[in-house]
Amino acid sequence: MASRVKRLVLWLLAAVVAFGGLANAWVWSAGWGRLAATPDEIPAGAVMVLLGTDEFVQGTQEHSGTFRPRIAAAAELARSGRVKLIVTSGTDVHARV
Repeated sequence: MASRVKRLVLWLLAAVVAFGGLANAWVWSAGWGRLAATPDEIPAGAVMVLLGTDEFVQGTQEHSGTFRPRIAAAAELARSGRVKLIVTSGTDVHARV
């Protein structure tokens, strides 16, 4: 009985690892060749996902190196008219209502 349970647990663990690996490979392959260097390379009517980032390094007033370039790129794409929707992510800690 114990060997059956052990085998079942190993099979389930192998299935979870395989699923995670295949899911990562699928996401990676879906984005292959979709990076753009200029707004002209973005198809008209595209949807942009703007990943969240903190403006400041945690616990300091030092600006992070990712916030301003990310926001500037999103603003440039919005002004270009190529992006019809920008979906943002992150927490509501810095949200201004």
